[in-house]
Amino acid sequence: MMHIAYYEADVKNFCTADPNAVLGELVNRHGFALESQQKFAWQEQISMLQTTLINVPGTIYFEFSIPRMGKRADVILISGSVVFVIEFKVGSDTFDRAAIEQVHDYALDLKNFHKGSHNCQILPVLIATRSSPVNEPLLDWDSDGVAKPVCLTSFALPGLIATTVSQHSAAPINPAIWSKSGYHPTPTIVEAA
Repeated sequence: MMHIAYYEADVKNFCTADPNAVLGELVNRHGFALESQQKFAWQEQISMLQTTLINVPGTIYFEFSIPRMGKRADVILISGSVVFVIEFKVGSDTFDRAAIEQVHDYALDLKNFHKGSHNCQILPVLIATRSSPVNEPLLDWDSDGVAKPVCLTSFALPGLIATTVSQHSAAPINPAIWSKSGYHPTPTIVEAA
């Protein structure tokens, strides 16, 4: 059975969950032979996010399906009226161009092809787990509601989320409706006419 995400939970419940239970659900839904590198990456992500998101309201999804690309985003976080697309580079101390483009492509794909995201503000975030601390970036939003990707450490994530959510006063996203809305491309100008 195809799952839209390997793991989904309220952030508060995720932060208090047994990390091995979260990992077990990820492994169970993965359905393929699990490489030790992937298991290690998930363990790192779970540990970092359970520590840093403890006071962040919202819903978290691990390995969220991006079917048009045949890929899965590491983490999607819904908080307030914003969708955060979070990609991890576990063990990396740099933010390489390919990784920045990858997380931006995921955000654009959600915006244009995931029905629940058409009218949402979407912020792509790249986290290199071994990078030096960086200042909270200034957000640069495009006219379509997708921000330019930001690069930071996991410890800067709560501040970024709080700042971003406070800047957008739209009605909060209903995660249950959002996650089940499915993929429907935005019509082209010709189709709309």
